[in-house]
Amino acid sequence: MQQLQEDDFIYNLLIEAGYSPENDDFEALKEEIEPLLMDKIFSRVFEELSNDQRKEIMRLFDAKKEAEALSKIEKMIPDYDNFLEEVFQEFAEEYLRTVK
Repeated sequence: MQQLQEDDFIYNLLIEAGYSPENDDFEALKEEIEPLLMDKIFSRVFEELSNDQRKEIMRLFDAKKEAEALSKIEKMIPDYDNFLEEVFQEFAEEYLRTVK
């Protein structure tokens, strides 16, 4: 579900930035933007978590238990959906400032 949300977000962001699916390589652009978006999300997530929570999440990621880590993050951050939407909005504003 989150991947679909990210894909839609990136697609719409590229359109808003003035790119065209007919004229621009959206796959290449997505590959460029996606890691930046993920960095933004995880940076903000880790700002929200306590030291102990961060360590717990990192242990899960280190153990290759990404799905479990993501599930825990959603439970640890109150109102995670709105939190994520705010992060997406911040990212969009920052990205659009750099391309315009």
